[in-house]
Amino acid sequence: FYSLSSPNRLLTTHIHDIIRSTLPCKDLDDIFSDQDSIASELHRSLNDSMNEYGFLIHHALITQIRPNEHVKLSMNEMEASKRRKQAMPQKAEAIKIQAVSAAEARAERSYLNGVGV
Repeated sequence: FYSLSSPNRLLTTHIHDIIRSTLPCKDLDDIFSDQDSIASELHRSLNDSMNEYGFLIHHALITQIRPNEHVKLSMNEMEASKRRKQAMPQKAEAIKIQAVSAAEARAERSYLNGVGV
């Protein structure tokens, strides 16, 4: 084993390197859903690199993923847009039903006016 003067700094550097190499390959939605696989990849890589210094990594835990505020706003807009797109057929159907009902009412009124009611 080699001696290590600053294990925390080396560990932090390895974590940042692993995260920077892993996360850009995934979509943001996949990052949130694959936290466990990212944590296991982090654990494996850290254990491999720190074993030569005599450290054993038991578990790597990802507690919170915090994207940039701009990214959060963008994600919220995308989700809202997707929901609006899904709601459009129902809204169009409601408008169609209203138009048909109004046309039927006008036809009925015209018929009744013609009959003399």
